Amino acid sequence: MKTSACGILVKVAALVIVSILPSGGCRASKAVNAYSTTARQLTLGTQRVDSISYSPDGTILAAGGQDRLVRMWDTRTWKVLHDIRHPGGVMQVSFSPSGKILATAFDTSFENNTAYVWLWDVGTGKKLGAYSEGNHIITSIAFCPNGKLLAIGLNNGAVRLLNVQNPSAVKTTNEALVSFDSGISSLSFSPDSRLLAVSTYKGMSGPRDTGKVKILDVQTGKEVHTFSELRNVFNLSFSPSGNLLAIAGVKINEPGEGRRAPQLSLVLLNTHSWKQVEFLEGHPVGAGLAFSANGLLLVSAYPNPPKATVVVWDAQKRQITRSINDLNSVASLASNGTSIAVGDEAGKVHLYSIAQIA
Repeated sequence: MKTSACGILVKVAALVIVSILPSGGCRASKAVNAYSTTARQLTLGTQRVDSISYSPDGTILAAGGQDRLVRMWDTRTWKVLHDIRHPGGVMQVSFSPSGKILATAFDTSFENNTAYVWLWDVGTGKKLGAYSEGNHIITSIAFCPNGKLLAIGLNNGAVRLLNVQNPSAVKTTNEALVSFDSGISSLSFSPDSRLLAVSTYKGMSGPRDTGKVKILDVQTGKEVHTFSELRNVFNLSFSPSGNLLAIAGVKINEPGEGRRAPQLSLVLLNTHSWKQVEFLEGHPVGAGLAFSANGLLLVSAYPNPPKATVVVWDAQKRQITRSINDLNSVASLASNGTSIAVGDEAGKVHLYSIAQIA
């Protein structure tokens, strides 16, 4: 047994997945205990790599972290394209849908208690524009698939939409799309740009909210659906088709379950009916969530050393088919559908080919 980042005990030695089907039945898939060798290792610095992102065409990989550096690599040659220094630790990096702009988020709480989003020209490495947020920390960012908006989540529970059509004059489209009493942990737009999924994680701020998911209409800000069967929600991700929403968090114990240790869990929702398609208890989550381009594979990770784990869940086989168990830590995760990039606590980025993972 091991204590996770959110203070719960989870079993990670063998990855045994229990799926609670919509009918209420349960099934257990086979255990997977595979180890893999890193295909390549990149260096960002010596401190935690907090965020990784592939460009939409997969030709560029960007990483940022506590070394106050964002580095971009050409994935065909692995040559460094740009090194961009920041005044504070970089918490988020994200490419625009066109791949021409990279957004980076960092804070300078040690100086002036201000958080920033900077926009960069991917081709030249020059700064295009900036947005600042006083007295808060930016905890999540996500580009809208139409390329017009950038959503930012704050540690005070607010979500703002930035108009990025004019990068040199970034401005908010609203005071706050929605406000929680707990910090925003993840943001994900639907592929048609119509919906925005927002999750919270207890502990970022606010004592009352134990974590929830709200689906919002981007145009009106109205709530479309609320999911509250997980607490301490870590990550969200719409599938490429938009038919599924993956949610990673901690299962809330049902009445009668007593003091049973809460379970790390992965839930898949049908976005037409908002009914559960899968409820996977004991699933390794907590450090990223990414669908493959065809939506058939879902990559997630459990972050804590010494048993940090990255797994690939197959939607057709409905089980974990690949696993990486030779990592000391997982701080961030990204996938372009054929490769997995993992950032660790020591400034390294580990690269794996999904096809070559046992």
